[in-house]
Amino acid sequence: GTVLERPSARNRPPSAGHEPPADHGPAPAAQERAGPPRIETLSGGLPVIIQRSPLSHTVLIRAVFAGAVTAPVVELRRNEPAWGLTSLEAEFLSDDLPAAIARFRSMLQQAQAAPLADEEPEALEPATRLEAHFRDLLGLKTTPGSAPIAPMLLLVAGDVRPEQAVTGLEAAFGSLAPAARPVRGARNAPHRLAVESVTARSVAQEQLGYLVAAPGPGEPAALAWQMLLYIFSHGYEGRLGKEAISRRGLVYYIDSAYRSDGVNGWITLSTGVDPGKTAAMKALLRKELRRLLREPPSAAEIDEARRHLLGRRLSAALSNPELADRLARDWAWYGELQDYESLQRRLEAVSREQIVAAAQAFASGSVVAIRNRRNDLGN
Repeated sequence: GTVLERPSARNRPPSAGHEPPADHGPAPAAQERAGPPRIETLSGGLPVIIQRSPLSHTVLIRAVFAGAVTAPVVELRRNEPAWGLTSLEAEFLSDDLPAAIARFRSMLQQAQAAPLADEEPEALEPATRLEAHFRDLLGLKTTPGSAPIAPMLLLVAGDVRPEQAVTGLEAAFGSLAPAARPVRGARNAPHRLAVESVTARSVAQEQLGYLVAAPGPGEPAALAWQMLLYIFSHGYEGRLGKEAISRRGLVYYIDSAYRSDGVNGWITLSTGVDPGKTAAMKALLRKELRRLLREPPSAAEIDEARRHLLGRRLSAALSNPELADRLARDWAWYGELQDYESLQRRLEAVSREQIVAAAQAFASGSVVAIRNRRNDLGN
């Protein structure tokens, strides 16, 4: 039942950039050894997902809550696996799983609704401030967890015997009724706004972001949008990444993501840029968005995007936290777990015409700039 400490880098703000994942060996074979996830419902109605993985000698236990929740002795992940949810988790040595589950249950007894302390954008550092503006443009509001505090979902990933995990979870959590899923209404982001926000103090790096509403993950067009995002920008690559980073050196990184609250979808891009290059980067962003309409994605670009999304299904989830992330996201976004074959069929069904049709709306989002103090740098 020993708790393992993990680096806190997983909780970096989105603008902090991405580091290459560790090399864990060939993913497909690892997934075959792991086998499919097991889905159970405890006697009180709480759903449970268990994923065996032979790649470690530890086990991660995660509880997903509705709203903002906090607990002092577990790792907290706000707005994961979807906006408006909170994940609380701990990782244990797997040699005594029943004791680990019982200890995790004891830890969760300290969980409580988090006080709402959404700061005004002016009080935040640039990267967090950009996220706050995205939140405000979408009309996203943080809500506290409901009382009594109870999870919506439990996940176990790692070196476990599923039967033993079910027995331990039933003993510790079987009497709990699950919290209800939050009700989500339709959400839209305003089109073609240009928002500029000036920091209260000088900073070394400004932020430039892009926000556009997208189909929700369960909608037929969602994969076309995700493929279009990959074509436009993914890390240092994509049309925008190659032009802004490799060819012009305008920004240090580009974070791009498809995000969801489980019903609605939206796409965000965020970049860190030197103050003297913000205007040039903003012009390039708009130019590349226009080029997306003037020069629609080619068949080769679409094939690459399709292969990437399908390949990530096999290669992106190897560690216990990554496995739990994928399973929790499937549950929150789709209401069921997705398998490789179904994703392959859905991706193959996306046509070039659908991607081209999505480009007009994709290019109609809002640009948000977090600028330095004008009286210090004069730009």
